[in-house]
Amino acid sequence: MSTAKEKLTIPGSERSALVDAKAAGMPRAIERIEATVLLRSRFAAGRASAAEAMSHRVPAARHYLQREEFEQLHGAGSDDVAKIDHFAAENGLHALGVDLAARTVRLAGTVEQFEAAFGTKLSRSRLGNHLFRTRTGPLYVPAELASIVQGVFGLDDRPQLSPHVSVSKANGAENHQGRGFSALDVARAYHFPMDTDGSRQTIAIIELGGGLRRADLKKYFSGLGISTAEVSAVSVNGGADASTGKTSGPDSEVMLDIEIIGAMAPGARIVVYFGRNTSKGFVDAINAAIYDRARRPSVVSISWGAPESAWTNQAMRAVDDAFQAASLLGITVCCASGDRGSSDGLNDGLNHVDFPASSPWALACGGTRLKTSGAGRFISETAWGGSRASGASGGGVSEVFDLPSWQAHVGVPVSANNGHRRGRGVPDVAGNADPASGFRTIVDGKNRVLGGTSAVAATWAALIARINQRVGTTVGFLNTVLYQPASANAFRDITEGSNGAYDAKPGWDACTGLGSPVGEALARVLATPAPKRRPLRRHEGTKFGFLAEGGEEGEGEHEEGQPEEGGPPSKPSPSKPSPSKPSPSKPSPSKPSPSKPSPSKPSPSKPPSVTPPSVTPPSPFPPSPFPPSPFPPSLFPPSPFPPSPSPPSPVTPGITPPGQTQPFGQGMPQAGNGCCCVAIVGLVSAVATTATTALASITGIVSAGCCCGCGGKH
Repeated sequence: MSTAKEKLTIPGSERSALVDAKAAGMPRAIERIEATVLLRSRFAAGRASAAEAMSHRVPAARHYLQREEFEQLHGAGSDDVAKIDHFAAENGLHALGVDLAARTVRLAGTVEQFEAAFGTKLSRSRLGNHLFRTRTGPLYVPAELASIVQGVFGLDDRPQLSPHVSVSKANGAENHQGRGFSALDVARAYHFPMDTDGSRQTIAIIELGGGLRRADLKKYFSGLGISTAEVSAVSVNGGADASTGKTSGPDSEVMLDIEIIGAMAPGARIVVYFGRNTSKGFVDAINAAIYDRARRPSVVSISWGAPESAWTNQAMRAVDDAFQAASLLGITVCCASGDRGSSDGLNDGLNHVDFPASSPWALACGGTRLKTSGAGRFISETAWGGSRASGASGGGVSEVFDLPSWQAHVGVPVSANNGHRRGRGVPDVAGNADPASGFRTIVDGKNRVLGGTSAVAATWAALIARINQRVGTTVGFLNTVLYQPASANAFRDITEGSNGAYDAKPGWDACTGLGSPVGEALARVLATPAPKRRPLRRHEGTKFGFLAEGGEEGEGEHEEGQPEEGGPPSKPSPSKPSPSKPSPSKPSPSKPSPSKPSPSKPSPSKPPSVTPPSVTPPSPFPPSPFPPSPFPPSLFPPSPFPPSPSPPSPVTPGITPPGQTQPFGQGMPQAGNGCCCVAIVGLVSAVATTATTALASITGIVSAGCCCGCGGKH
């Protein structure tokens, strides 16, 4: 077993003491516990590049990975798993299971064994009537595992998140039948697509406590005059569907989520993943939903969260990674932005945003107060908040995640905190959340009117399921689409109200984001067909004879100095051969080919060279035989977390994996017309000296970031 001197810290694993808790001794050394170890991805940089590239295409132009393909491309490596198994055995720990797609290994052992293995000391803390296992400081692993282990969850089992469900001050816990809206009222007010019901879609709901009652669901849906929703429950690593029988507890969250989604998308299948309310339980539940090969959800609704300051960096990185993976699988993740305004419930005098809503890969859902006529006709809508309100929409500026470029043009303010950080703006969208205009529900046999941004996450999850049905494909990650000018009419702008430090205003704001949905208009935006792509054809005059883009029929001349579709701005001279120094791969100037333009008289619409001018800085690596990437700079900011090291890649020396992407709705040709992987295959095959070298080169490039996420299958 490794000594302490040979161990390194796991970045981001530092834990602080549990606030307001009292010390309650030490756990028994022989107490058996479990932990989840998160491993690095085979090609972490490639996964990020592929997700980024895909996000800038309209949904109809995206080619999502199957979960089996994702595991092969971006899951954990078997060699890394073997090293963790060996490490576990050395420390007396037992491996309970491995999920290669989620990159997790579940370990079991005693408190004493885990303390020795990860260089920590566990203690007991009491908060109210509850006793928890806690730790402080970082975790350690042997130096040889430092680049492999990305996080360890479960040693500390303090409660991590809170449900974002709210009850009106006026209502209290009383029975108020007849008040509030039915979910059908709100769906009509938001103009959900009329010819859809969410059929052939599966919506995942993440719950970290409470349970559902079938009798209540039957009564609720019967009262709406619709069939009872198809609901199944999945217990994840100790989580359980366990109703408390208390309307003031998490049962209200569970039933609110199910009843809204089941009413708004009655044709969808609902799967509730029950995890434990710990960082481990949350990571496990999210992974169970996203990588579920049996049920394959297309939308995930998350109604739980906590201020960013309450999380470890390793936990935020694990969740953010999972959301990024969801985008490659075509899954939309909807997260409640919180119910306690710009402070997110903390009393430290600062403003906080809620995580996981602050992840750039999540659709953050803020709250409004809705007014309609008795027939469900929209009258007005304001931001949820104010001195008389029961709570307020969570929102503000992230202290962890930088401002994504797709938010750069909408006027996200600097943080109201000292330092005025410029970060990711929360929320993205909004919907009815104020319990004063809340939803009629049945919880533990009682009629209740409930609100909260959890209701908004559920509303958006149902809407997206219905749009998926309309479009005929999953729309997946939406943020890059929603922030486009073409989507402006898909929202009802909210211009009145406040959540504390931030006010609603025309355009995007930190209370309601872009606004509440106009479902039919949004469905039309997301149904935008894929742009026509130039077919790939072989350019006989090129040095390697590789496949490249050809012109479309009837295409006009390309104006000099203007960017090609999906490429950098063109320049007049660097890509054209000089008449006095003809390219060796071109015909002699004195004997021009009849099928090729003369070097001295290049065609204005067909430049002789197919290699776009490079706009990238000089590379520290040896010159590559390949043309520079046509992708413009990334629209996503650098990750706030340390880079995830990957195992050695089989990429051929001199080939730099693509790290840049094309603008939204543009870029490399699609599968069918030939995606970038086809061009890569042709290019590498032309220059590789052996079949083995070609295969290694192709595998490395594609795994490092295919432009469409197909993993090279196209």
